Parts: sequence; C-alpha cells; structure tokens
Amino acid sequence: MRLGASALLLCLPAAAGPVDAGTGGRVLQTLQSARREAGVPPLARRLDLDAVARERAEQLAALPQSRRLAHRGEAVGHHLRRVGIEYRRVALHVDFNRGYTDPAAGFVTSWTGYRKSWELAMEADFDGIGMATAKASDGWIVLVAVLVEERPAIPRPDPPVLEVSTVEAVNRVRAEHGLEQLTVNPVLVEIARDHSRDMVRRGYFDHRSPAGDYVQDRVQRRSIAYSRIGENLHMSRRIADPVRTAVESWLKSRSHRKLLLSPEFRETGIGVAVDDEGAVYFTQLFLTPAR
Repeated sequence: MRLGASALLLCLPAAAGPVDAGTGGRVLQTLQSARREAGVPPLARRLDLDAVARERAEQLAALPQSRRLAHRGEAVGHHLRRVGIEYRRVALHVDFNRGYTDPAAGFVTSWTGYRKSWELAMEADFDGIGMATAKASDGWIVLVAVLVEERPAIPRPDPPVLEVSTVEAVNRVRAEHGLEQLTVNPVLVEIARDHSRDMVRRGYFDHRSPAGDYVQDRVQRRSIAYSRIGENLHMSRRIADPVRTAVESWLKSRSHRKLLLSPEFRETGIGVAVDDEGAVYFTQLFLTPAR
C-alpha cells in the first residue's frame, strides 16, 4: 500500500474572495478530463470519500496558519479503515491557496505543477475519489482530495470447504518431502473446530484458552489416547486464498513447520471458523496415537 501526499503553498497579495461551493467539483472536472485524454478511466466520486476529504479540509482550515502546513493529522489510511472504508491503495492530495478570483483554476495550476502528485492522480488503478474545500478565517482556502483503489470483493469463506482444502494442501507438502499422508480423525476435527469457534466467540488468538486449557486438555477430555500431539494456529483477514496463506505461514515458521513435516504424526484434524468481519481462524491438530 502506498500513500501519496502533497502540500503546496501559493500566496498572492490580492484579497481573498468567497469560496465557490463548486470549487472542488471544477477541480475534479479538470482531473477527469485529463484522465480521459490520457486514456485512463474516470474516477467515481464517492460520498463517503467526500466526507473524509471534508473533515480533513475543515480540520486544516481551523488551525492557525503557522500550524496548518506542518499539520499531518491522522494518516488517511487509518481514517478510512476507522470509518469502515475498504481499499487496496490510497493517496492524499492537500493544497492551499489565497487571493485567486478563480480558486479552482489556482488549484489546478498548482496540482499540475506538482508532477509526482499529478502523475499519481493519473494512475489507472485509482478508481474512486472524494474532494472538498474549506475556507479558513484568515482567507486561505484548503483543498483535500482522497483517491482510492478499491479492494476487490472477497466472498465470505466457507469453513468446511477450507478445512478440506487445508488437509489436501498439508498432505501435498508432506508428499513433496517424502512423508506419509495424515489421516483425518473426525474427533480431532470437532476439537479443532471448537477451539477456532471459541477464539471467534471470545475474541482471542492463542493456544491457551481464557479458561486456561491447552490442546492436551481439550484432547484428553475426549478420551483420546496419544503418544505425541501438536497444534498449529493461523488467522488471516480478507485474504483471497486463506488456505494458501495459512500453509505458507506455517512453513515459514520453524516451530510450525516442524509439526507440519514431522514423520511421527499419523492423524490430523482441522477446524475453521470465520468471524463477522471475515477473519478466518485455523486450528490444526497433529496426533500420534498411543501404541
């Protein structure tokens, strides 16, 4: 994720006139025309992004001039996430001017003169924009534009499908290393599911539950005899392929990899649960039955 930011200052001696309510719209119109001429799709103006831009512009306009240019405030990406706006990339353009009889033309001249910021606004990947202006008590006008590349919609994961896919992925890796395939133990699946669901329900991510029990305790309560046992956990949020992410993460971690590729384990059980925000919780148990 990249952030683009600019803060430009144009100061002319003429008295400031009133801010036209359509100033931001006319700046955007010029930007859209430039994108069309460059063969780039136009940006969709979004009310939710307008609200973010307006809040930032009003915050800057309310500051003393000595602090206005240096003030950064909350990172725009954090702001978007806080208000529930999903995105892949975000760019922020901030500009100030005073003394123009046509503020929109002044802002366009300034923006196009700042090459890096204007080139960023021309990128085809950006598809949404919010724009707003605000006038400070000292006559300065603030323009804020927020551009986003939208995050593609990700379907809600299906836990049973992910469980089967994870077993298959783990066994493929084991086969690549000349290891025996793990057999799915239905009782271990139930135990793993219960732990994943408990993490979702009580909002934690740990091998140890809030009640203080570990995998050994959870397995022993089901009267399963074993000589060796292990547990891998993983959690991801809004990932297109959570199974691949989980398995790759386990393989990159020495302790998780050791369990996944242990030749001593014979059985497994994988339980998946998904919370209301789409976060996927994986619990995988490994077990060597008692002889």
